[in-house]
Amino acid sequence: MQTIRTTLNLDQALIEEASERLPGLTRTAVIEEGLRALIAREAAQRLAAL
Repeated sequence: MQTIRTTLNLDQALIEEASERLPGLTRTAVIEEGLRALIAREAAQRLAAL
C-alpha cells in the first residue's frame, strides 16, 4: 500500500463521533474506514441501479 501525507480541515465533532464508534483506531484508520465505507456504498448503489 502506498501512502500519502496530507493536511485536511475536518469537522472535529465528526472525527470525535467516528472515533467513539470505532474505539481503538487511530484518526488515520478512522478516516480510511470512512473512505472504504463510502466507496462500498457507492459501488452498491451503482450495482443496484443496473
